[in-house]
Amino acid sequence: MLVTVHPVLDYFSVCPRCGYTAEASVTVRTFADGTTDSETHTTCGMPCGWQEMR
Repeated sequence: MLVTVHPVLDYFSVCPRCGYTAEASVTVRTFADGTTDSETHTTCGMPCGWQEMR
């Protein structure tokens, strides 16, 4: 399995907890048979602790 993580540069949102700018990244897993799976991880740009996975 190959795992790559890419920042989402066009993600424009705010943290629902504190209102600070949120950040996002995408984790892509590529399996031996060529199939892929991806997951988006969003977090607060400040350390308030908010995070979400989709």
